[in-house]
Amino acid sequence: MTATPNAEAHPNFNAATASKTPTMNDSVSLTCKEFVTVTVAAPEGSTIDAGTLTKYFVFSFLEPIERSVENGTATFHLDKNTDYFYRVRHPQGATYWNYVRLSADASYTVTEEDLGLTGDFSKSTIYHFENNVYDRAGIYLNINTKGYKSMAVGESFELNSFRNWFAIESFMNAKVALPEMHYQVIDEQGNPSDVVSITPNALNSNVAVMKAEHAGTAIVLVTYDAMTHMNGQTSTDSHRFSAIWPELTGVFIVTVGSDGSAIQTNMVLDRMDADITSSEQLQLDAEHDILFYTGTEGASYSFKPEEGCEVTVLRSSVSATAMTFTGGFTASGVTTAEDGTVTVSGLTTGRHIIKVTKDVPLHLSGRDRTRHQLQARQRGGHGADGRGEGSDQAGRYGHDPIYQPYQPEGEALWRIQLQLCGIP
Repeated sequence: MTATPNAEAHPNFNAATASKTPTMNDSVSLTCKEFVTVTVAAPEGSTIDAGTLTKYFVFSFLEPIERSVENGTATFHLDKNTDYFYRVRHPQGATYWNYVRLSADASYTVTEEDLGLTGDFSKSTIYHFENNVYDRAGIYLNINTKGYKSMAVGESFELNSFRNWFAIESFMNAKVALPEMHYQVIDEQGNPSDVVSITPNALNSNVAVMKAEHAGTAIVLVTYDAMTHMNGQTSTDSHRFSAIWPELTGVFIVTVGSDGSAIQTNMVLDRMDADITSSEQLQLDAEHDILFYTGTEGASYSFKPEEGCEVTVLRSSVSATAMTFTGGFTASGVTTAEDGTVTVSGLTTGRHIIKVTKDVPLHLSGRDRTRHQLQARQRGGHGADGRGEGSDQAGRYGHDPIYQPYQPEGEALWRIQLQLCGIP
């Protein structure tokens, strides 16, 4: 239901809309609010949007009164004394967010420097805690604890990607900014793959539709750009938030037309003194569990899959700018004990994919395969920024930016102590 004010009697009032399923003797109340006119100007080629944060992760976007991507301008009618955001995106730039509450008409200009089109900031800029102790640039995905999804040809799935940590104004989470997400689909050799297609939402790339196009296996890498959030919580004067840290790149595996999820991998993790009430709590979680190690040899992980399984591993490589997968699955660094316990070693900082293959009767499928992703992180060696021990920042990062953010000179050490107990 929409109530539209009389344009002659109330020229400065917005229409009001409500959605409700009526019942007997029910009523609906609508209030049309007075608006202010807001104009935003940005570099040519910019797309300007405005709207409200309706829920924690849900945005409502307004139709502009006028908008020109070619000229980089847009005009909106915003309700008076109401929180709105305006967002500026540019194909070569870092997205810019600002929340405003206005009682009078206003104009805003977003510059090339604001968008990272000039200067020392760009959409690919990576900061660690030296820029903002509240900015950890990781990611969560709505796949599952294995980081492995099986689909049928033609099936679709809504993929939600969450920046972790969220870029927020405070613990209230009332002014959230979302980065521009990017999705790369590759095969096991690191080449582009069309096994699945991923189509981001035009207004919110953190939401995308993944469609299974044909039978095969694909690996999906999810990353995001740096951005500016003018209301974002910060420990410095900067309101710039990092592009994803390469070692925290989102990764999951998709098989189309085959499903090996019935294979019992028995991949669990010791929860130490945690109160365990379900066997599911012991399962190795691809999102939350990290295998920490010291030195340079990498972490090792042992598990005992069901009888008759073959185990291989696809290891990632992490540079200062990206995570990559090449070379395919290998049995190198994989050993099997007499009792069937498999140990996978050489798991260096990054995300890695374990493949468990089992022979089954030929009248069924011949071979079943399942995958499980896990992640490793070095402590006491190379920093997660890829600079290594020779960096002038080594040690100040503590070589472990999850646990020890950047420590400015003369300030007390700020440390987060986390115990990874597995989130059921």
